[in-house]
Amino acid sequence: MGFIGGGQVGYNFQLPVYGLNFVTGMEADFQGLTGANENINRWYSTPYAGTGNLGNPFSITHNIQGNGGLSWLGTVRGRLGYVINPSLLIYGTGGLAYGGYNTNIEHMMNSVDTSSTSYNFLVSGATNNSSTMVGWTAGGGAEWMFLPNLSVKAEYLYYDLGNTTGSLINYAYGYANASGMNAMVSTTNYSQRINGNIVRAGVNYHFNFASAPVVAKF
Repeated sequence: MGFIGGGQVGYNFQLPVYGLNFVTGMEADFQGLTGANENINRWYSTPYAGTGNLGNPFSITHNIQGNGGLSWLGTVRGRLGYVINPSLLIYGTGGLAYGGYNTNIEHMMNSVDTSSTSYNFLVSGATNNSSTMVGWTAGGGAEWMFLPNLSVKAEYLYYDLGNTTGSLINYAYGYANASGMNAMVSTTNYSQRINGNIVRAGVNYHFNFASAPVVAKF
């Protein structure tokens, strides 16, 4: 769970159809997010991991840690709603979503020779990536016009920005009797789906471009 804050602009067109008050329009918003990062810190231990190139048995201990999250999110959406009384609008909305995602991952593995030869290795790798991701969003809400030009709204949005993928290179550093035996040994690939839910409230000011004042016009 995180916190979100930002602003939006848009245009609504209110058109009675067979006596029914429909509202359609477009809107765009942009907001920053805090506290929405996901953190991982996992340990794995294998006391009997096999034998090395020299036939010596070894054990391994793995640790992977990292964090990732959206730092900002924007949407461009269509909106279709219905005015159920002169001042209350219910609507559905959907369209384009885009956001900035940051990833930091570190991997460490300690390989310990359990025989008397002591060919030990520390394997580590790290990556730090930032990317702009594009996907879709959909949701709905309600908006109440409490003054001729002011309204409050409550809205729910689901967003899906697709998968973020990447890799980090692992280097082995020998110690004990393997001191000086250093090399790149592997890569670690990762993939994560970036999606989520937003529940938010806001206040909108409505510019009325009609030729005469209109009460509770969305």
